[in-house]
Amino acid sequence: MILIPPYSDDKSWNEVNSSINFLLDKYETEKLRKNAVVIRDLLSSTFSFQDELCFNTCIKCFEPCCSIAQIWFDIKDLLFLNLLNIKVPESQPRTEKDSICKYYRPLKGCILNRLERPYICNYYLCNTQKKNLRKNKPVVLKQTEKIFFEIKQLRNLIEDDFIKITSMNL
Repeated sequence: MILIPPYSDDKSWNEVNSSINFLLDKYETEKLRKNAVVIRDLLSSTFSFQDELCFNTCIKCFEPCCSIAQIWFDIKDLLFLNLLNIKVPESQPRTEKDSICKYYRPLKGCILNRLERPYICNYYLCNTQKKNLRKNKPVVLKQTEKIFFEIKQLRNLIEDDFIKITSMNL
């Protein structure tokens, strides 16, 4: 069963991003922005490791996650992008019409910059990658899991704080 991502049509995609931008401009969001910077820095600390990992596994994979995963940008992703003024991609990676992620290219991978991707695309490690890491780099796996746990907590905090800030003035 294919799930239809939220705001997968152009109109709702533009509306949700415009609304987030409007609210971020209207309310005091310095705390949210600081947490987004911490997330950006934590994510960035994993990129060289992830690029190497993907180079060694994804290129050889017969069924890359990007071609089958049902992923999309959630509100936390959109808050992160908008808080840091990172260019928001033109649409959700998938719609009900798309059978694979529209940002995936065979033998190349994702055409989005790592910071522009949904969080799950940076967080997810397939079984082959985990097995490889457990065998060859268990310390790196443990460090990466710790980083992603911290990012997950910060993402939840940003969403919770955004809701509090914007709902207090209704």
